[in-house]
Amino acid sequence: MKLYLSLGAALLLSLVSVTRGDVVPELVLDERVLSISLVAADLSALAYGNASEYATFDAEGNVTGFVHDDYDEITFYQEEPDQAVLAKKEGRCYLAFRGTIPNVDDWLQNFNLGTFDICKDNDPTSTECCETRAGYGEFLFREPVVKAYSDLMVCLDSVCTDENDDDCLVITGHSQGGAVATVASVALFSRLPTVITFGQPPAMDAGCALIPSDRFYRYVNSMQDIGQPKDMGFDLIAYSPNWWSSSVHYGYYILVGEDPGAVKYLGFDTSYTFIPAVTDGQPAAHSIDGNPHSYTTRVANLVSNFPNVKTDGFSEGFICEGGSYEKLCGSGLCFDYQCLAMGGIVELCAPDTCLNDAHCAGDNACIYGACATASGEVTGTCPCRWSSNCISDDCNWGFTCEIGENEVVTDNTGTDNTGTDNTGTDNTGTGTTLDDGGLGGGNDTSGAMTASCALAGLNLLCVLLAFMMF
Repeated sequence: MKLYLSLGAALLLSLVSVTRGDVVPELVLDERVLSISLVAADLSALAYGNASEYATFDAEGNVTGFVHDDYDEITFYQEEPDQAVLAKKEGRCYLAFRGTIPNVDDWLQNFNLGTFDICKDNDPTSTECCETRAGYGEFLFREPVVKAYSDLMVCLDSVCTDENDDDCLVITGHSQGGAVATVASVALFSRLPTVITFGQPPAMDAGCALIPSDRFYRYVNSMQDIGQPKDMGFDLIAYSPNWWSSSVHYGYYILVGEDPGAVKYLGFDTSYTFIPAVTDGQPAAHSIDGNPHSYTTRVANLVSNFPNVKTDGFSEGFICEGGSYEKLCGSGLCFDYQCLAMGGIVELCAPDTCLNDAHCAGDNACIYGACATASGEVTGTCPCRWSSNCISDDCNWGFTCEIGENEVVTDNTGTDNTGTDNTGTDNTGTGTTLDDGGLGGGNDTSGAMTASCALAGLNLLCVLLAFMMF
């Protein structure tokens, strides 16, 4: 199914967006951000895994530690259904939280919609606190997470210095794990964490000044819908609102998708307005790994394309849909379910390449499905609205320009057609009709209608009826 039933009713409402401050900061996806995002995605996936695969054992079969080839150190902390992973890599400590698994206790934890106060640096005596959902807040006080917190302090002491104290801790997670990472950033406020989440639901109430928004990167996935080449699908978990605790999102809102070299930066903190339709949910878009549309794959593609990663939207030729989804294209233009090039369509008289003037480059206009200059420079056999559009100053009843005197036009058979006069008599070459395959996307009925009008001599009525047909 295209939508998540558990979110159906909730997603019918849009989130009201109010930002902290008036300035939306620029998103910079530099080498550092992309590299730690890829590590974060890998650890978020490992948090779902079987810890015993990486365990070392003594002679009695007791676990003595964990080893992973990609990390200097790694430890798993598990108490079903929860699991956390602490890892050290390239001078940074990473703390990752598992998302929801098919487990009754875990789902009950997810739906614990009570409120919970989480205070700065996890200090219960602090007056600086923010409200979160009880299911997320209580997660931090479960035994494995408390142990992970203790070991994290040891890790941080081993890698943090005065020079890098704002770049030695990364907190991450996927889905529910990303929500818990958001809450954990408050509990670890003074350690200046960077937060990277994937497909997380909103976790904290609005106005929490303890969230490190300028170091918070929130990835949301989109994709070409499976089996539907003209449909976009989205990870709807990231858009699920919470009516009871009024939870909102924080940080940089980064939409990833099929374009391996671009993202769409959609807003900062709660300054965003883009929310996909509830019917455009795609479960595969929520995957952290294991398929070509997963978050891990998306981030790996961006790393591979660095330093040529764009943040203003998807490139020409990648999937899009019209309407509100058109803004996801770097050009802001979408036609025939593909993003158009920056600046719009340059080619003139190309059939079925535009829907409106905005699709055409510069001051060109879309005339019956093809871009044209619409300024007295339209060549013969190209679409026109008025005779003044045409070089020949003659727009015929088929709404194509007649070939003017001494004008050379190559038709769709490759034959040169030269106009011999400017009377409109038999000098249109092969011309272009307005049938189903023509520039206007019209039908035989409209063509017959205009021809009949012309024979009747009802010129003004013809023009009016023709415009009604197209």
